Amino acid sequence: MVDGDGVTVQNSAFSGNVSMHIDVLNGDRFSLDKSSFEGGFYQVRIVGGDDAKVTGSHFRKSLGDGIKTTATPDGDAPERMLVADSFFERNARDGLDTAGGFKDGQVRNSVFYDNGVSGIDIKSLYKSKSDFDASKQNHNIRISGSEFIDSPNGVVVTVLNPNGLLNKSNAHLMPHDIKVSDSIFENNTSQGGRAFLIKDGYDITWEGISLLGKVNEMRFLGAEAPTPPSGTNLGGEIETTGAPRKLSVGELWSGSTGPVAGGESDGGSGGSTTPEPEPAPDGDPNLVTGNAQDNTLHGTAEADIIKGLDGQDMLAGYGSRDRLRGGKDEDTVDGGGGRDKVFGGGGADTVYGGGGADVLKGGGGQDRLDGGSGNDMLNGGNGADRITGGDGSDTFVFTTGHGQDTVLDFTSGTDVIDLSGLGQSVNSYSDLEISSQGGSALIGTGEGTILLQGIQVSELGAGDFLF
Repeated sequence: MVDGDGVTVQNSAFSGNVSMHIDVLNGDRFSLDKSSFEGGFYQVRIVGGDDAKVTGSHFRKSLGDGIKTTATPDGDAPERMLVADSFFERNARDGLDTAGGFKDGQVRNSVFYDNGVSGIDIKSLYKSKSDFDASKQNHNIRISGSEFIDSPNGVVVTVLNPNGLLNKSNAHLMPHDIKVSDSIFENNTSQGGRAFLIKDGYDITWEGISLLGKVNEMRFLGAEAPTPPSGTNLGGEIETTGAPRKLSVGELWSGSTGPVAGGESDGGSGGSTTPEPEPAPDGDPNLVTGNAQDNTLHGTAEADIIKGLDGQDMLAGYGSRDRLRGGKDEDTVDGGGGRDKVFGGGGADTVYGGGGADVLKGGGGQDRLDGGSGNDMLNGGNGADRITGGDGSDTFVFTTGHGQDTVLDFTSGTDVIDLSGLGQSVNSYSDLEISSQGGSALIGTGEGTILLQGIQVSELGAGDFLF
């Protein structure tokens, strides 16, 4: 139990099926860093305290939720909470449940993997008048740079209104002003999943989203609450679709301490375990923005967000998980080391992934994409693009209006061509028009052509494609 302000828990390991491993009772500025949890119902519960910070920690196999927020009996609820660089793995219900409020909260650069109900459940509960306290609201919530994998739902937004206290006069208090950006939703299971399940709420938007595997974008129910005063305002931008990456738990997360390091071991009591020293997690992303001129913008060894805007820009991310976007003109964008998301934007861009499993997208124009090392996902966008996957098992994505593209280093049996974004025009291998052109295989999709340089038609089979 934590009862007091400014308490820090660091480099610790917790296990065992207890009710709660850490219970923070109305203490402000609680800090949890580089710690691991296994078992328990609520692994960490935050009751009423403000400005809590959770970084670099691993929440695994709870019987309920990894982190749960709860309000005090008089309605005081957590505000300005930050969850960053953390891993939520195989929890029975949710990775993060905000039933007690998450006002002005942020989730950054975290992974939610194979949780029973959802990665994040943004939930507002209205059972008594104290539940309408200003602090106990789920609004102004930002989720960025995160991954939601193999859960039935990535992000759930809902209201529980058992006594009918939420009505037209106070409907504006239901969850709202929620934005998800630059995040991946992936499902490798036969059942599939959805990125967003919105039962109730409004002003919920997203941008820079990747849907990989069998994932639907959204389901909206409007189940419990009256219509909000400003309408629903739901939806956003899907940046990339494609095949699942099928990364192992170890590839998804290597920052855990204690008895479940890397998520590979189910054993260990954790009671007397001395955690191994771990490198510090990525800090808050550094924002670097250009202007209408020709800019040269460099990131750091930490996580960066770099935006070129107008002009012919040169962007370099260096290490860590970076997100780079070139802008309107002819840009050169290099993700550097780490698992990056790199977008050229408008214009004829040159886009490099560097090391790591990167996501690259050219946008409009005649782009050049080079994934570098790692298992990359590459999408040239519209225009006649030249694409190199580099080392690793790469996925080349082609969607509606892709144009006349060339893949310079396709390897049958290792790389994959993802045509699932072409809709009904191509549903199977037999729908493709494949011919030989100058010692290379030319594939007609109905939306353009794909030239696989140096590949013979006889080398290709249905297993090289995703539909």
